[in-house]
Amino acid sequence: MSRRTIRANSSSWALIIVIVALIGIGGAAYAAIASAHNIKTSLAQRTQSLADLIPYQEIESLKGGDADLTSSTYQLLKQRLVNVRADNQDVRFVYIMGLRGAGKEAFFYVDSEEPSSDGYSPPGETYDDTHYDVQKTFTSGKSEILPIEKDEFGTWLTGFSPIKDPNSGKVVGVLGLDIPARDYFVQIAENASIAILLTTLIIIMILWTRRRVRFQQQFL
Repeated sequence: MSRRTIRANSSSWALIIVIVALIGIGGAAYAAIASAHNIKTSLAQRTQSLADLIPYQEIESLKGGDADLTSSTYQLLKQRLVNVRADNQDVRFVYIMGLRGAGKEAFFYVDSEEPSSDGYSPPGETYDDTHYDVQKTFTSGKSEILPIEKDEFGTWLTGFSPIKDPNSGKVVGVLGLDIPARDYFVQIAENASIAILLTTLIIIMILWTRRRVRFQQQFL
């Protein structure tokens, strides 16, 4: 076999490997994008489904302050949020927020944390970092998946959904669910790694086939 033929064959094998690698990279990118979309869609759907189950009258009856601590409505809502967190193992924080002061201040109505927890937010506690997002949900009346944000407790992917008066459409509160951003990225990486693993195996098979063909050609 001539050197020219050997070089042509080598180029063909190299081209095949490059094409497979590019397809694998594209597949991994697609898997990552699709995984991110699915996780966010699922979080938005869960947040909205839970928000729809909360009676708007209960939110309107709260004062947004220490007086709520002795309210049976507050205690009932808190237990519901505790149950939501228990039933959704990927969720770290569950809470309901409101706006006051002509919509200039976001505050907590109730959250899922025990008072002894570092993450506990008593009724009426303000949270300036998320004011814009709460205000946006009040204004739009639609569920939102917020950009990944970091606070003193960690880095989170957050879903916000409005709690509405079904008769008037008025938003009376915002339900929030926080999931650790690390879990979000791990799921994306796991799904993308499947495409990378398959591509690697295919390339190994191609290299093995190439070696076998070259070995056989030595005896022709």
